[in-house]
Amino acid sequence: MSEKKGIKENADKLSKKKSTKTQIDQEDNKVVRFQRFVENNRKLVMSVSFGIVAVTVLFFIIRSWADKKSEENVKMASVALNRILDYYNKSDYMKSLYGDSTKMVRGQKVIGLIEIIEEYDGTEQADIAKLYAGNCYLGMQKSREAINYFDKAVGSDSKMVQMGANAGMGAANEMTGNYKDAIDNYNKAAELAENEDIKFRYIYFSGLCSEKVGDKKTAEGKFRQIVLESTYSEFSNYAKIGLTRLGTIIE
Repeated sequence: MSEKKGIKENADKLSKKKSTKTQIDQEDNKVVRFQRFVENNRKLVMSVSFGIVAVTVLFFIIRSWADKKSEENVKMASVALNRILDYYNKSDYMKSLYGDSTKMVRGQKVIGLIEIIEEYDGTEQADIAKLYAGNCYLGMQKSREAINYFDKAVGSDSKMVQMGANAGMGAANEMTGNYKDAIDNYNKAAELAENEDIKFRYIYFSGLCSEKVGDKKTAEGKFRQIVLESTYSEFSNYAKIGLTRLGTIIE
């Protein structure tokens, strides 16, 4: 009986030793796995960090390059625009639009407004070129093409360009007999005008178009506004003539 008890106790001791060893092995495995996890993730974190640094550096390099490129574009666009303005001021619309292939300036060809728009789009100079291109087509009695470029120029950040583009579309729409759109265009141009004389110019044109569509009440209101607010401007006299034409009393 005692011998059996001794055997059992020995068996229990061996079992406990195995169990303890198994637990130790398991704990060791957990530590090893944890160390591996930390090591792997450390490499991953470092890789990601290096990647972020590389992308950030690349971003600043690209931005710096883009800024320099933008500055170069502005300068080149300004030079190209100044060269073509001589043709524009002489009403040489075809060369203004397409350039002068017979002339070279400092080894560079004189490019036209359309090429300036395409080459330097996104610059203020390109927006001005769109406005000039619209005026060229307007001078050539090509209202559809004129409206196309004026519509592009309306998106400019410059209020002056926006004003000119709206006024140009007003003139083009008036040319084609689309008076209602012309009225809207002239009204927008008047709102954008910072100079009083220019403002009343477009109000007067808006009044004329209102008169043409038979809206005498609106036309009279426009003309009276000019007479009351711009007594000594050239358009005050035109407005008085308009009121007389409408058969209204000038106070």
